[in-house]
Amino acid sequence: MSFIKYIADENHYKEVLSLVGKAKQTVWIGTADIKDLYVDDKPFLALIASLLKKGVEVRLIHAKEPGTAWREDHEKHPILYDGMERVLCPRVHFKLIIIDSTIAYVGSANLTGAGMGMKSPKKRNFKAGILTDDPEMLEAAIEQFDNVWIGKFFASSTINAARTVATIHCDDELGECHTFNRLPLHRNAPSPSQ
Repeated sequence: MSFIKYIADENHYKEVLSLVGKAKQTVWIGTADIKDLYVDDKPFLALIASLLKKGVEVRLIHAKEPGTAWREDHEKHPILYDGMERVLCPRVHFKLIIIDSTIAYVGSANLTGAGMGMKSPKKRNFKAGILTDDPEMLEAAIEQFDNVWIGKFFASSTINAARTVATIHCDDELGECHTFNRLPLHRNAPSPSQ
């Protein structure tokens, strides 16, 4: 029997992020904003790196470049360059976390400390979402994520089989969406649009 559970505020951290660390095959994350985030006093990217070392496929779609602290954490884990696939698209505003294609979070929480309820009650954002393994809801979340991932909604796309570097062009005034798994995240490197 499937479940649907309402998730509010700090329960994003307690119930959603705790499931990410238990992934066996895949973790797909969609978020508009991404900042340095900690799980059990360790950077979230350290958790992602440990999953990659176990053979878990990790995909991340986000709308804007992450901040300096996130980029510095990224540099500490070389496996993230070749292991974590990423799509940058300014049109993405959904917040999805899909684990092993068996459970999904759909809601309002960005992948930030304030969004995931990790800040103090006086500083965290008010967020809400659902956690579910309902087959219809799960399939809809997977389909939406996958459609953005493959560039279905964009005027043109160039994605190579290895997914090492690719570009998806958005078909509106918001600009380009880039698909990549190896971003020049080092401080002195050019941005992906250069």
